[in-house]
Amino acid sequence: MLTIIRGWYISGTPWLEESTDRSDDFMTWTSSMRAMLRWAGFPGSFGGSSQKVAIAADPDTDDWAEFLAAIHDHYGEREWTVKDLVQELENYRDGEKGVDPVHLPGDLADKWSRAGYGKRAGFSKSLGRWLSFRAGRYADGWKAEKIETTGHHAQMWRVIEP
Repeated sequence: MLTIIRGWYISGTPWLEESTDRSDDFMTWTSSMRAMLRWAGFPGSFGGSSQKVAIAADPDTDDWAEFLAAIHDHYGEREWTVKDLVQELENYRDGEKGVDPVHLPGDLADKWSRAGYGKRAGFSKSLGRWLSFRAGRYADGWKAEKIETTGHHAQMWRVIEP
């Protein structure tokens, strides 16, 4: 493998002509491996299709994808803030149209259940951290995307569907 890597590097690291919708470091690594194997003359593809890379089973990723899908069902491509989303979670609990808290991922569901009605500051901070940590990362094709804002406005978000 080291000989292949060195030969690929010396030849100018030719990349494959394929587009990707992933922005994480794993996609860079996978694309590099594919390019090296193709350069070395190995037939077939490395790691499955370029659009869907298999990753280790991660319940957080599955929960996150389900939550992003629920948010998208409610907002579509519209922008929203963490405060807006928290209000929609409360609206659902009050029997109105909103986002069902059953879709909250990981420990957010537990934090939601422990927070008092109308007293969601701690939960809002946790949700904001979850979003910020996962901004731009894909979960089963879904991703939360930060929207550039100017001034002192709250951070705006939107969910991009697969």
